Amino acid sequence: MEAVDSITSVYGRRSITLVKSYVKDGWQMKREFLSPCVTIDFEKIPSVY
Repeated sequence: MEAVDSITSVYGRRSITLVKSYVKDGWQMKREFLSPCVTIDFEKIPSVY
């Protein structure tokens, strides 16, 4: 909360919002690209060497 207070003191009251505030407005995540995997399959993650 100290970080939020310092940001709002510099940039103004409505400069940032918390994610929880969007739940009241009915905002929903777009599920077009939602993976059917419930957990991560580490073998399918590309490796960079």
